[in-house]
Amino acid sequence: MVRKRPTEDWSEEKNTGNRETASQPDYLLTASSAGNDHTEILLTNTKNKPTESNCTDTSQDVHMYSEKHSNPAVNNAQLAYANHLLLSDAGTLEDSKTGAEDKTDTDMQPLLAQIRGQFRQFCETTSLRGVPRIVNTRDSKRRILWVVFVVVFFVGCITCLTFIINQYLEFDVIHQPKKLSDSPRPFPSVTLCNLRPFTTRDIRKLKAAGVVPVDMYFENLKRMIFQLKSETRKHMTMLWTFAAYLSNLPHTVNRDELGHSLSDIVKRCSILYKSGSLTRGTECTKSGFWEKTEDRVFHNCYTYTVFENRMNTTVNMEMVLYLDNLVEQTDCFDCQDRVMASQLTGARLLLHPRASYPRVAEDGINLMPGTLTDIRFSVNEWSMMEPPHGRCSKITPDVISFNRVNYSYSEEACGQATQQERIAQQCNCLTQDLPVPTHLMNRGLRKCQDFKFPATYAVLQDLNLTNQLYFNDTVTENYVRFAGCSAKTGTELDSQNIGCRPACLRYTYKPSITAAQWPTKTFLTWFVTKFLNEKNRTVTDTATNLSETERISQRERFDELHILLAPYREISQLTKSGHLDEAIEKLMQLQIVERNFLSIVISRPNFDLERIEEKAVVSLTSLFSQIGGLLSIWVGLTFVCIVELVELVLNVLDTILLYRQRKKLTKR
Repeated sequence: MVRKRPTEDWSEEKNTGNRETASQPDYLLTASSAGNDHTEILLTNTKNKPTESNCTDTSQDVHMYSEKHSNPAVNNAQLAYANHLLLSDAGTLEDSKTGAEDKTDTDMQPLLAQIRGQFRQFCETTSLRGVPRIVNTRDSKRRILWVVFVVVFFVGCITCLTFIINQYLEFDVIHQPKKLSDSPRPFPSVTLCNLRPFTTRDIRKLKAAGVVPVDMYFENLKRMIFQLKSETRKHMTMLWTFAAYLSNLPHTVNRDELGHSLSDIVKRCSILYKSGSLTRGTECTKSGFWEKTEDRVFHNCYTYTVFENRMNTTVNMEMVLYLDNLVEQTDCFDCQDRVMASQLTGARLLLHPRASYPRVAEDGINLMPGTLTDIRFSVNEWSMMEPPHGRCSKITPDVISFNRVNYSYSEEACGQATQQERIAQQCNCLTQDLPVPTHLMNRGLRKCQDFKFPATYAVLQDLNLTNQLYFNDTVTENYVRFAGCSAKTGTELDSQNIGCRPACLRYTYKPSITAAQWPTKTFLTWFVTKFLNEKNRTVTDTATNLSETERISQRERFDELHILLAPYREISQLTKSGHLDEAIEKLMQLQIVERNFLSIVISRPNFDLERIEEKAVVSLTSLFSQIGGLLSIWVGLTFVCIVELVELVLNVLDTILLYRQRKKLTKR
C-alpha cells in the first residue's frame, strides 16, 4: 500500500520538531498531527490486535489525519501511549510470524532431531545440579570439567546407593534392651528330676528279678553285635539308651512303678505370693499343680505350674528335696558310662516358660546335695520380628499335646512333634528319642528301636542260644528296616526347615545361682525331729483318701525315711539325757542328711522386666531417608526432578505421536 505524500505544512512542522520524533516510524502519531477531538477514536481503534493490513491502514489513517490537523494542543501522553500500542502490535505480529516459521521448521525436522531437542530443553531447564551448566557453557574446557564432575558424582551416588540397598536387603536386626519397672509377668514353671533314675526300692526289686545294671546291659549288647555286619552294627548303636534298657526289663517288673514318685522327691514345698501390699504363703498344691514327664535320661521328672490367678503375683518358692542316695552296694546300678549326668548325685532343675514342655537334659542345671541353692531369676520378654527380618510367627497353636498332657507352644516342642509325626507317617513306627504326640498314642504303632534282648543274667548263660533267638537275620533285618528309616527321616528333617517357628512374643528366665552348705550341724536334730513329725501327720491325714495299696506304699516310704534318720533321733535323746559330748561326737560323724537332702529357694527379687525388642538395622523409612540424603548431596536430585523426568517422557511421547500423525497426513 502506497502512503500519501504529506503536505507542506506537515513537512515544515516535521523539520522544526523534535529529532527523536522524526526518527520514529512514519505510522506513529505526533503531537503536531493529532487533535483532541479525534484522539479518543484513534486510541480506541488501536486497542484491537492488528493484522498486517490493519497496521498498514492504521498508519495511513494517522498520516492522513496529520495532514488535516496540526493542533499543537494535542495531549503528548495520549499520543505516546497510542504509539506504544502500535509498536507492541507490530512486535506481536512479527513474533507470531517468526514462531509460526520456527514451528513449521521444527515439524519438518526428523524425529530423532525433535527428540534431541526435547532432551536439550530438559537439560537446560532441569534442577539437577551441574547438568544445565554442561549445555549452557560455551567454553569447551569448562564444559568438559562439568561433564567429568557430574559423571563422577553420579557414579559415587550410585555406588553409595548400592551399598545402602544391599545393607537393607540383608535384613539384619539389632536387639534393643529396655528396662520396665513394676511389670509383673507369669512365674515360670519349675521342673525337677533326681539325677539317679532309680530309687533304692527299685534297685532292690530289679536285683531280685535278676536284672543286670544299666551299663552291664550295654556291655552285653556290645559283645553280641560284634558278629553282625558293619551296616547292622551301625544301627545297633541306637540301642545305647536308657529307654532301650527299660523296654527290655522282664515282665515281672512293672516299668510304670519304677523311678522316683513326686512324694519321694519333694518332701516340703511352699509358695509366697503378693496380696496387695502383704506377702502370704501357702502349700504348693494349693497354689498350683504338678505334672509328670518322662525324660530320656532321668526317667521321672515333675513340673510345677502356678495357677493362673497367682502366676503374676507369686514371688517365692521354697522346697526341700530328698535324693535317696543310700550306699548299699559298691557298684552303681543305674550309671551309664556314655552319659555323664547319670554318674552324678543331686537334682536337676529347669526354669522354663509357663506350662511349656521341659527340655531338662538340654537346658537344666544341677543342684548339689547338702546345700541350700538360692536361685534368683530375672524375666526377659522377647519381641521378635516376622520374615524377612526375623523368623517368628504370630500364628502359632495355643497348645501342643504330648502323652495326654497339654503344653504351651514352643519352637522346640513343635519340632519334636513334627519329627515324630513324619517318622510315624513314613516309617509306621515311633522313635523312642522323642515325646509322643497324644493323637499318635492310640494308633498302636511300635517303637522304631524296638529290639528284644532281655536285660537279665539269664541270657549270658548260653550265648549260642541267645544269638539264635535274638540276633538271627530275620530279627536284625526287621530291626534295621525300622531303625534305619527312623534315622534317615530324622536326618532329613534336621537338615531342612520343618516349618516350626518361634512365637513373636516369648519369655525366658535368666537365673542367678548361689549356694551355701545346708543345714548347719546344730540345726540337724531339730530339723529331723520336726520333719519326721510332719511326715507322720501327713501319712495319717491322707490315709483315708488312698487305696489300700497306696496306703501300704506310703507307709513303706515313711518307714524307710524313719529308719534312715533314726541316728539323729538318738542324738536328740542323748542331748536331752545330758550326754552332750557323746551326742556331738555322733553328730559330727553323720552325713546322712548332707548326702540325701537339699533345699531350693526360687525367687524373683522384683517385678522388673527386661524387654528385648528386635528392630531392623535399616528400616524402610530409614532407607528412603538415606537415599534422599545421598541424592541431594551428590547430584541435587529431589522429587521435583522426578516430575521433570515425567514431563520429559510425556514431551517425547507427544513428539512421536505428532510426527506419526503428520506423516500419515503427508501420505494422504
